[in-house]
Amino acid sequence: MRVDINLLNDVVNELNLQIYELHGEQQYQFGFISNGSTQLITYGEVILWNNMDDNRDYNEDEDEYEDLLLFVKRKFNEYTESLQKLRF
Repeated sequence: MRVDINLLNDVVNELNLQIYELHGEQQYQFGFISNGSTQLITYGEVILWNNMDDNRDYNEDEDEYEDLLLFVKRKFNEYTESLQKLRF
C-alpha cells in the first residue's frame, strides 16, 4: 500500500523537529526513501517502516491503520531500547 508522499514528508519533518526539541542536534536524522513503489522511513540506516511490510495496527471497524507518526515513534523507541540492552 502506497502512502501519500506529502504524509511521509510531514511525518519525517515532525519526527526531526521533535527529536531536535528534546535532544538538540543529532548525528542522524529521520528520512524517507521512495523508488516509486517501495517507501521507507529511516533513522540513519535503520528502517523503521516500509509500505511493503506495513506492520501498523489495523482497525477493521474504522477501516484505518494506526497513525504513522505514532507507529514510527514506537518503533524508534523499541529500537533504542534494544540498543541499551547491548552491553559488555
